[in-house]
Amino acid sequence: MIFQHGGSILDSVKAVRFSKISHALGYKKALKFYATCLDRLLLKRGQKQKFGTQSWKKDAKSKWKLSPIDSRTTDEERKRYDIAPLKELEDRIEKLNREYFND
Repeated sequence: MIFQHGGSILDSVKAVRFSKISHALGYKKALKFYATCLDRLLLKRGQKQKFGTQSWKKDAKSKWKLSPIDSRTTDEERKRYDIAPLKELEDRIEKLNREYFND
């Protein structure tokens, strides 16, 4: 991996571009990196994420939440990018919150 993310929108644009190039050069796992980087970029631009790879917390005492997701993205599309179905992503967040807040 060369570059996955940084603090700025330009960093996210670069990460999306590099993951596309990596996939074009034959690295199959780059599709998952692409999905993750694209979601970060969209959120930084104030848009909904496409795949559902990003979550957030308001503060240390808050529960994790999935960042807003574009409802037009299907689980079939997620699968092409090696991303779990939306229900599984939601279940992971619920499990994380149960483990964190039930300790």
